[in-house]
Amino acid sequence: MATSVGEMVRQNPKLAEVFTRLGIDFCCNGHDLLEEAARKANVDVELVKKQLETQPEVEAVNFNYDAMSLSQLIDHILGYHHEYIYKSSDYILSVLNKVYDRHGENHPELEQIKYLTGSILGELPIHQHKEEMILFPYIKTLDSGVISNDSCFGTVENPISAMESDHVATGKMLFSIRDLSNNFTPPEDACVSFELLYKLLKAMFENIQQHIHLENNLLHPKAIALEKKLKEAV
Repeated sequence: MATSVGEMVRQNPKLAEVFTRLGIDFCCNGHDLLEEAARKANVDVELVKKQLETQPEVEAVNFNYDAMSLSQLIDHILGYHHEYIYKSSDYILSVLNKVYDRHGENHPELEQIKYLTGSILGELPIHQHKEEMILFPYIKTLDSGVISNDSCFGTVENPISAMESDHVATGKMLFSIRDLSNNFTPPEDACVSFELLYKLLKAMFENIQQHIHLENNLLHPKAIALEKKLKEAV
């Protein structure tokens, strides 16, 4: 049985990026089969199929985080979590704005979800930039066995405390979004875009939660312990 474009997006939300880019309507006309949807968008169906085939899948990868050096852990956080925010924010917000404009009147919870998501995705890049410019380079220096005497913050515990304070605020907003969305469960009248939004928000929730976990529970305590060890050895 052939699959509609709407069902294709349900099964793999990443395909929505291809359809959006090509002007294919997977929402209001989500019942269309691919050939019909491509015809309506005036796009060569073979081009669509080719782009769908080359769309990368996100594979589950198991990492032994505890065995990583601090530098390796930082590189992982940068690649899997900081980059996620930089690359995904605009798309998440565009889908959210679309759903809010169409369904906000009947689903008042979307107004608060929109505000909280905008706050998180607006504040996190600033937070990450501070880590990338100040905290992470210092921790990498520690990881090389060097204790810096010219840091602007005294001890690594000071910037870590500031970063973890930000994490608390972000975590509260994330859980509020989860609660407002009924654990990311679309309402009965949800269209494909509404369902896509909740999948995107769930992925955002999981990525940021893991991000905070790696920093709060692995990177930060290990950096504090290493700094103390190096200072004692001087």
